[in-house]
Amino acid sequence: MTKTIFLILALFYCFGICAQNGYLLLKKGKKDMRHYWKDMHFTFQTRNRQWITGIITKISNDSFA
Repeated sequence: MTKTIFLILALFYCFGICAQNGYLLLKKGKKDMRHYWKDMHFTFQTRNRQWITGIITKISNDSFA
């Protein structure tokens, strides 16, 4: 019985580790402004007022593509 409970808890723990994969958070100061996930459409404007649009295909530790 305790082995079964331990196995179930271990599986939930493993699923929780992978839950943050492919997630990007845009913050302004201490406030969360926007959330992005893999395969999500996004649009933003550069400083020279050019609009860029695309689909996020990959998110790594400090960049996205």
